[in-house]
Amino acid sequence: MKTKQIILLIFLFLITHLWSQQNSHFSLYRQHFNMLNPAFTGTQGGTNLKMTFRSQWSGIKDSPETQVVSFGTPTAGNRLGIGFSVINDKTFVEKQIQSFINFSYRLQLNSELNLYLGIQSGGNFYSVNSSNLNVYGGGEVTDQRLFLNYSHINPNIGVGIYLKHENFYFSLSAPKILNSERFKRTEGISSTPTDRVHTYTTAGVFIPLNEQWEFIPSFLLSYVRAAPMLLTLNATISYNKKIEFGTEYNFQSGLGGVIMINTGKTFSFGYAYITSMQKEINTFSTGTHEALLKIQIANVKSKTTIKKKTPSSPLVSEKINTTKK
Repeated sequence: MKTKQIILLIFLFLITHLWSQQNSHFSLYRQHFNMLNPAFTGTQGGTNLKMTFRSQWSGIKDSPETQVVSFGTPTAGNRLGIGFSVINDKTFVEKQIQSFINFSYRLQLNSELNLYLGIQSGGNFYSVNSSNLNVYGGGEVTDQRLFLNYSHINPNIGVGIYLKHENFYFSLSAPKILNSERFKRTEGISSTPTDRVHTYTTAGVFIPLNEQWEFIPSFLLSYVRAAPMLLTLNATISYNKKIEFGTEYNFQSGLGGVIMINTGKTFSFGYAYITSMQKEINTFSTGTHEALLKIQIANVKSKTTIKKKTPSSPLVSEKINTTKK
């Protein structure tokens, strides 16, 4: 049993080293686009607050966990969107808190197509607590410099574009475009892992099957230099825009299912379950779980002109307030 645990620890160390070079991945990324692209802020037809909890490789002690809170709202005229996002990410002895303020600006290309330009500004608070590491079989460690506790704040900015149509969307973004070193030379020990620029490309199509059902294929491609490229494929079915369910495939990494329930009022709920394609992880893990809560605080109100008959006059134009869903 100890041999299996040692092998698992070595395996997790190697893949965690690669995984930690990537930003956090989310299965319900279509519901939380503003974490990847500031241009998505305020594009959902109203003011909303979202909260996500993701536990990766549940059942393994100190496995990665991520919590997210984000807010977005359009301003009057629906030209400018503003919001914020906070991401708390823990990976074994590492912890990161990313906090950004987001802005988006809408350019109307035609009556059905809008292009959103986004920018965000904030920073990343990074800390590592090596004192929590357990040492096996090596006796007492005399050089305590090998177990450094370190923390640092790195400011950063991000940019993105988001093309939105009723039948499709396309997104390209770099949420953190500044390279930042996590460690520097300290007391003769040099260790310099670097947060490199991450780019995200995602697109999806909304294909009506009939008046009630809709098929939604989408993908998310993440790239950062010196780390494996991550490709996620999703295929979901939507019924009356109230419930959406389907599958997710992370290329050579994981496979699972997703579901999103819209109550039609204030709250929407989402859940995703992904099982790893690495048997070494599945031996000890119960899979990856992700839960999302969306709170729709207010809808966008706009003025629309309609035709109305009155008993004493022919057809006239009258402006009334309507609410876009």
